[in-house]
Amino acid sequence: MILIKTLSKKKDSLKTSLSFIYVIFFLILKIIKGIFKMNNIQEIFNSIQESGKVPEGWEPCKGKYVKENVKNKTLLKELRKKLPGKWNKIYRFGVDGTEIHYFEHGSGKVFNVEIKR
Repeated sequence: MILIKTLSKKKDSLKTSLSFIYVIFFLILKIIKGIFKMNNIQEIFNSIQESGKVPEGWEPCKGKYVKENVKNKTLLKELRKKLPGKWNKIYRFGVDGTEIHYFEHGSGKVFNVEIKR
C-alpha cells in the first residue's frame, strides 16, 4: 500500500515537472521568435503600398483608422535604432472589410505591414 502511494506521488511529480518544462520551452521559443523578428528590422518602406502586401485595388475607409503608441518597448527601441523619432501602431480599415496593421514613423515610413481578413 505504501509502495503504491509512493509511486503515485512520483508519477504526479513527474507530470508536474513535464508540464513545467513544456511551459518554459514554449516561453523560450516565443522569446527567440520575438528577438529574431526585432533583429530583422531591415524592410522599412516609404508607404504601405510600397511594401507589396496591400491587395490590388484595396481602398481605405475615409477617416477609419486607429493610431496607438507602440506598447512593446523592446521593439520600439529597435525601431528607433533604425529610424529615430516617433513610431505608432496603425490599424487601417478597408471598404472591403480587410484591415491593414503596421508600424508608422512620423515621417510616414512603415514597417511590418500585415493584412487581416
